[in-house]
Amino acid sequence: MRKHSNIITTSQELGNCFTLFHRSNSQVLKNIAINSGLAQSPVKRGTNSEGINIELSEEPFHPNEVLRMKVHFHAEEYTTLNEPVLGHVTVHDYDEIPDVREYSFLIRPGFYYEFFISKQTDLLLPFPYSTDCVDHNDTKPDGSDDVNEYLHHPLSRGTCIIGCMAQKTMDKCNCWPPELPFIKGSVEDSQENRMKWCNWDSNTTTHSVKPENMTWFQFCFSANENGCNTKCKSDCRFLYFQYSFK
Repeated sequence: MRKHSNIITTSQELGNCFTLFHRSNSQVLKNIAINSGLAQSPVKRGTNSEGINIELSEEPFHPNEVLRMKVHFHAEEYTTLNEPVLGHVTVHDYDEIPDVREYSFLIRPGFYYEFFISKQTDLLLPFPYSTDCVDHNDTKPDGSDDVNEYLHHPLSRGTCIIGCMAQKTMDKCNCWPPELPFIKGSVEDSQENRMKWCNWDSNTTTHSVKPENMTWFQFCFSANENGCNTKCKSDCRFLYFQYSFK
């Protein structure tokens, strides 16, 4: 986890994703929850064609309430008139940097939403047991000066696989696959900061020869999946969420 920030920003196919970790600074979380609270808040429509105004609530948390958050959509920054103003919310393990394409809730301006969440935890055992799992939080960074949770200090098996496939794609084809979330490296001249997005429809700069029977997507990216799945061991802790909202 980045020491200088409580939020990790990733560039994804659907836009930027801001990940707030449960294990971030507790006082920061407290301030966010209170100052940006929406629970029990009235929603009033503005006058004179104003947008929706949401009054923030400073009421104490209700039983089992965890987090309150206000989202600014900044519709004035959208570059196309026909692009809908909306966002995505994903509930995930605090060791994951989520891919919002997999499963997320759509949220729109002018509403407040209440999410109801239940959690189940399963634990596996490390070697010499057959599950042979790894607690990725106990693994040491690879020594790079670049702070990147995908490439140099994965927080989970999921981030390990993403980092592995991204690294192999960069080494082979000199680009970052658009199928994966992107985190900017903390070192300005780090390899990932010099990458462009891969374009699978055109010739890609490559350090090796692509077989004629493979597409650029297969050659640069998907061919790495089995090797990365084998390299990245299972997590010793699995979190399962069931959630709904209204």
